[in-house]
Amino acid sequence: MVNDRNPKDGSYWVRCKASVEADEKNKNLSADNLAQKGIRGLTVLERLLLELAYYLASDAHLDVTTVTLCSGSRDSGGYVPNVYWYSRSRGVCVDWCGPGNRNDNLRARAAVSVSLPQAA
Repeated sequence: MVNDRNPKDGSYWVRCKASVEADEKNKNLSADNLAQKGIRGLTVLERLLLELAYYLASDAHLDVTTVTLCSGSRDSGGYVPNVYWYSRSRGVCVDWCGPGNRNDNLRARAAVSVSLPQAA
């Protein structure tokens, strides 16, 4: 797995829009489209941690009608993970799609990140 950011490389914080569903403005944009536009998205680890934090704070889930495209992550074949809440199985699902896949429900959560200084 290749990630835009990795905690093994040092501490950082990441921020994305506070919303239950992934960003409307990023609908119908593939991971390739997002990269061409310079839009950085969450990694799959960041999205799963966001799910946990949201659930602990609200007792509810993210992406109940849309799917977050985790464009900050790719597998060795270039495939991109996506994450969503699947109510029938009552679980958070991680799936994969090609880097050119796009549709109205598949949306990236745009991310801004800052590396934190190393502790002395």
